Amino acid sequence: MITRIRALAATAVAFAFTACGGGGGSEPPVQSVNPVSPSYGKIQFVVGTANIAGVPSLNTMVTLRQPNGQSAVGYSTPTITWDGAFVNTAASSLDGPPPNVDDNLKKISGSLPVTLGQPGPISTFGQGPGSWGVFGYGFYPANSGPGNVNSSIVYPCLPVYSNFGTGYAGFPANTPGSTTPYCSSGAYFIGGPPAFPDVQNGSGNAGQFGATLGFTPFLGLAPAPNPATGKSTFNLSVQIPTGFNGNTPTYGTLSATAAMSHFTPLGTFSVLSFAPDGNGGGSFSYQLPTGVTEAYLFLVNLGPDGTGTTTNCNFGGLPFYYTVHVTASSPNPAGLGYAGGANDPGDHLGPNPAVGSLGANQSLSTLCSSAQNSAVDGAGAAADQYIVYAVGFDYPAYGSSYPNSSGNQTPQLAGPSGQADLTMSAISSPATYPAVATAIARRRVSR
Repeated sequence: MITRIRALAATAVAFAFTACGGGGGSEPPVQSVNPVSPSYGKIQFVVGTANIAGVPSLNTMVTLRQPNGQSAVGYSTPTITWDGAFVNTAASSLDGPPPNVDDNLKKISGSLPVTLGQPGPISTFGQGPGSWGVFGYGFYPANSGPGNVNSSIVYPCLPVYSNFGTGYAGFPANTPGSTTPYCSSGAYFIGGPPAFPDVQNGSGNAGQFGATLGFTPFLGLAPAPNPATGKSTFNLSVQIPTGFNGNTPTYGTLSATAAMSHFTPLGTFSVLSFAPDGNGGGSFSYQLPTGVTEAYLFLVNLGPDGTGTTTNCNFGGLPFYYTVHVTASSPNPAGLGYAGGANDPGDHLGPNPAVGSLGANQSLSTLCSSAQNSAVDGAGAAADQYIVYAVGFDYPAYGSSYPNSSGNQTPQLAGPSGQADLTMSAISSPATYPAVATAIARRRVSR
């Protein structure tokens, strides 16, 4: 998640647990009354290796749910510590000044809110409205504001610490000192149709919330075992506001541990090849890396100017996100519309209006041609540009995703090894639709 979150000053007041945020656009409103009670809030935590375009890194998975499977909290402050033989050298990519409190420590942390007007420390997960908390499915920058004032939802750009070195391929580094999460080229990790078919209204930034995918990798934070044990134990502590003792805020704490016993990452995921069919869709060619049992293939429609800010022939704003879920037995090439055994090119996955109908010359095309865009925006409009990338897993990522497990308090998060290992490809260079069906050159990652 290319995200730079500085600690924010926030009023130290009670946080009601009926906030409407709590874990992403695909989750229902939080209806929580006692999240730290063992009979109510249940926390799960799993770690794994992450191969991020060839860079060994750390992956995390977490859930915090009430008995009906919904998120148990509207605000929380997580801290991860470990005993392995490695420190957080990557946290320096989020430095201020002052430096990130996690620099060169065995820690990834957030900060408790401070009194209004008082500067807070810079931490990885931040503090205050919009900071990162633990919710129904994953770490997520959706902490509600003081007094149940909900912060706007910010979609995660992966991986965290993408400023490490020269950044993850396809994501330039954040602007130093910036407090705004930055994702280049619209390359968010958001689940969209056809794998997540209920997110076709509007766009990821204007109505189409998309499915949160749960995984949170940290670029450049390469796990190593504790020499005394041959493994590494990770501890997650989550502080949750419970009220006041006089004028002093009170907190309850939920904790979980996770073990890492193998440290060799999955194979590197090569950049995808996408072949457009000229009718709005196309197909992916891919190769699952060693150890991968399933994967998400992503295509992001960036619109005519390649920035995700110019309208096209579709309804709503840009960018649009599309996700294909594949396993070792899936077809290859897999059509952009591949789902449930049907392997079609996905020509018409574009967003539908939430209310009403498409306007004149608007289309449900997944990707719009120059002629289609010109019919809506005027003669000479360019065709849509797009990027593609992939994430592979050795655990049941699709089955445990929030849309597929929203009624389950404890979905399965780990694979057979007891870990949640993943591998991410680099992100392709933007291509224009339609285009010659050639493999997209892979970008290199500087270490």
